[in-house]
Amino acid sequence: MPISEQPDNKAPPELPAAHHLIGGAASAVAADWRFARRHWLFAAVVAVFLATSMAAFVLTVREHRQASGNANLSIAWASEELKTGFFRFEEMLHVPGAEDGIGAEQVGIRFDIIISRVRLMAQADAFAGLRSSAETSDIWRQFIAQIYGLEPLVDKLVAGDNTVMPALIKATDATEITLARLSSSMQLLAAHQSEEARTRLLNLLAVLGGLLAGLAASTVIFIGMIVRQFHASQTAQAELSQLNLRLGEAKGTAEKASRAKSEFLAHMSHELRTPLNAIIGFAEVMRLELLGPLGRARYREYINDIHQSGQHLLSLIDDVLDMSRIEAGRFELHEEAVDLAATAAEALTLVRPIAEKSSVSLLVSEPSLLALLHADERAVKQMLVNLLANAVKFTPAGGTVRLSARFGAEGELALTVADTGVGMSPREIEDSVVPFVQVDSRLARRTPGSGLGLPITKRLIEMHGGRLVLESAPGEGTTATLYFPASRILPDRRRAAG
Repeated sequence: MPISEQPDNKAPPELPAAHHLIGGAASAVAADWRFARRHWLFAAVVAVFLATSMAAFVLTVREHRQASGNANLSIAWASEELKTGFFRFEEMLHVPGAEDGIGAEQVGIRFDIIISRVRLMAQADAFAGLRSSAETSDIWRQFIAQIYGLEPLVDKLVAGDNTVMPALIKATDATEITLARLSSSMQLLAAHQSEEARTRLLNLLAVLGGLLAGLAASTVIFIGMIVRQFHASQTAQAELSQLNLRLGEAKGTAEKASRAKSEFLAHMSHELRTPLNAIIGFAEVMRLELLGPLGRARYREYINDIHQSGQHLLSLIDDVLDMSRIEAGRFELHEEAVDLAATAAEALTLVRPIAEKSSVSLLVSEPSLLALLHADERAVKQMLVNLLANAVKFTPAGGTVRLSARFGAEGELALTVADTGVGMSPREIEDSVVPFVQVDSRLARRTPGSGLGLPITKRLIEMHGGRLVLESAPGEGTTATLYFPASRILPDRRRAAG
């Protein structure tokens, strides 16, 4: 079908903006990360509230126990017990017959009880507060002195000396006055200490209440954050699912558009080849003057230009056709035993005129080229021609291009084309295998081409299970290596390298 008769192709549907989709996903991930960070920070705050509340609770319980502790150790109770014991001792002194043997012995027992209670009060930790009041402390020391002053008199009475009774009663009366003052002072001190303990307990209860309120509020907020995060997670999951669907649709649309482009290029290349072959054929007939002389010499120059231009255009169309077939998955390998030496010689023969015209030396190292490959002969020759022509194209006059081969440690075959040309930067190496890209615009103007040589070579070697490796640096030339896997080398027909 002529080109003019091709049906109008509908424009491919507009693809979703991939950067917007990816940006949305990245934003969602970043938002989730920030929310998770706030979540853990707030969890730490709740933990601190909980720990502080527990500490305040322990202090409150401890203070409560101290405030309402054992009555046997309270100041008020001890003072009353001491008064009761002393009054019973004093009553025994006034009982008839107290100076007799049995009565004196009972007086001694009552006095020993008083002494024991005084010593208990002096040693107990709960009565350390007596020293906090100077007045109570002075009365206490006075009372202790008077009690121990009664001890010798009681001992004499118990021993049977009745004459000490009046002095003992007189000393007891004086001690009773001191004990009354001490009891009153201890009652006041106990009331003051009780009030202080109550105040501390109320303060701790207020702090504990505040902490519990804060803990409750924090817990509520924390639960709210968890619920919010759960809903946000569900929403984000739904959005990601939608995003995956949109990305899948975008990928499918892009692949469909790419296949449509490749099919269009293949069809167009085929349509262009038919009239171009006719032009080249007729130009060849006229250039060789098969049907008679052309006449003027200028006509011969025109015909040569037409022929050369047609050949160049045909090579460009062939590259586009090959590239479109490869991308469309329609390029089939016809594998057979390939004599690498013969194929390399044919490739060198095709490139040599270009090298001689550019004043570039074309060299070859023979030994390992004696191997036999199981490959597509046309594809192998096309890869070698592309690498050699590309090396010659970007090598200035006086430079060299060398083709060599070697076997790797794992048995793979490496075909290397090394030149002394302008070289490439790492970014240019990446661009060089992208279809229709020429890495150096200045050389591209001097060396026309489609920019498909390296991309086609890369895809052809990958179809053979191998790889293309480019090594280069600006001003230091380029080394392109084709690696064929060891499975592609025919072991039973492999020739020894020289």
